[in-house]
Amino acid sequence: MRFKLNLNGLAPAAFLARYWQKKPALFRQAISDFESPLSPDELAGLACEEGVESRLVTGGVDGPWKMREGPFSEADFAALPDRDWTLLVQDVDKHLPDLAGLLDSFDFLPRWRMDDLMISYAAEGGSVGPHVDAYDVFLLQARGQRRWAIDENAADDSRREDSDLDVLRHFKATQEWVLRPGDILYLPPGVPHFGIAGPDCMTFSVGLRAPDTPGMISDFSEFVTQQLPEGSRYADPDLNAEEGGPRLHPKAIDRVRKLLSGLLEADNQQLADWFGRFVTEPKPWLRFEDDDRPADGGELAARLQSGEWPLLRSDVLAIWREGPDGRPHVFVDGDMEVWPDDCKALLDVLLAREETPGKLALNENGRKLMADWLSRGRLEWVNDN
Repeated sequence: MRFKLNLNGLAPAAFLARYWQKKPALFRQAISDFESPLSPDELAGLACEEGVESRLVTGGVDGPWKMREGPFSEADFAALPDRDWTLLVQDVDKHLPDLAGLLDSFDFLPRWRMDDLMISYAAEGGSVGPHVDAYDVFLLQARGQRRWAIDENAADDSRREDSDLDVLRHFKATQEWVLRPGDILYLPPGVPHFGIAGPDCMTFSVGLRAPDTPGMISDFSEFVTQQLPEGSRYADPDLNAEEGGPRLHPKAIDRVRKLLSGLLEADNQQLADWFGRFVTEPKPWLRFEDDDRPADGGELAARLQSGEWPLLRSDVLAIWREGPDGRPHVFVDGDMEVWPDDCKALLDVLLAREETPGKLALNENGRKLMADWLSRGRLEWVNDN
């Protein structure tokens, strides 16, 4: 289910140049006549399931804000007060494929940057306090109203100690907006913001992933380590007598620096193949088990003949790049595959999650790849859901 975005008439290039990671922007009726495809009861039901990351936050405008983690029960919701609470559910796009189309609506952004769709439902006064995010976020009002405020002059980033959440101690609003269904507020990283719910309030948060530098260095170091020949170690064939004794000589440090810098100087091809794996690695609790059943080319042929077409699962992140020989390097859930050059059109269709691709002629390579992805659970038949 794709939604048509209207960013105040701005073309994607203009939005990126004017606002992206520069300043907040409010877009009234960015999705006109928007109605939430998910009800509050359905969201609560999702929060009761194992394997779904959910939180209940109690606390109103002044806090303190207390948090409990799911899964929850009907009794938990029945015991909630009439106001000042918020339910938050992460990765809804992975659990409810019909909602993954909302992320596809932001296809002017890199696919690997799309992290998840978080949905919150709040009673009147519900809030998670004034806070700062380390990533870009698009806040779509889906039901009711929510008042958002930002503090563009914040100088004190100290935190309150009476709350379970990472809440700012000081917040003074410099701009405020009331969002209604269909309105979108874009916030770059690092902008302090504070949302307060009106009655029966639901907000969809499209969060963008921003890998942290220490995490990238750690993962890349592991990747480099795996490429080293067995027995690789420090060596000093140029050792001389002046380096003897208890002193750590500068020449030893020079050798270490050259050794390590040489290992980390990967070319762009190596770097790209590592990064593709890194950014498609799913969260541990979202990694699904492969079906591990033999590929069935006969079933594929029969179902394609009947007019069916399989879709990429919404909980599978797949991206690609062009390799040095022109063949697609495809990254799926932390793995890399090199596809034949004659399957580029098929790859484009599969990654676009288009339910009706039209007449796409499949060659033998394409049929094998589709059968393999079906057998591994990466693709699924629409009629089987």
